[in-house]
Amino acid sequence: MARMSAVVIVLETLAIALAVAVFGPFVLLVGVPAFVATLLVLLTAVLAERRRVRREEAAAALPTVPGGLMSGFFRVAAQPAVAQPPVPAQPVAAQPVAAQPVAAQPVAAQPVAAQPVPPPPGRPRDVRVPVRDVRVDAAERARS
Repeated sequence: MARMSAVVIVLETLAIALAVAVFGPFVLLVGVPAFVATLLVLLTAVLAERRRVRREEAAAALPTVPGGLMSGFFRVAAQPAVAQPPVPAQPVAAQPVAAQPVAAQPVAAQPVAAQPVPPPPGRPRDVRVPVRDVRVDAAERARS
């Protein structure tokens, strides 16, 4: 970013020098304020870029916490250590086990009765608003 800013400044300086050579010193009335504005914009952009890079480097240096988005939200009390069962000293010889078919048990379907959903509290159960037909209103107005 800083190199590109330097290129822009050099090109703008050359453009102002060429304009002064062709049109005279009155070009400086417009050229110098434009040059200063360009310097300010590029300086702001370079400084913002450097701040962003520093912020990313600082964030990369922080240790990452394993888990998801809510990993640190719930605190779990430390669990007491559970004793592991002893490991047998001699390996047990593998005994071939014959596969036995498992009989499928039929499951009877239970009908579920539909329960009406109660209305939210504070609202009437059924509100019907009478609606008049617009054509009837127009016909009544035409008669009178």
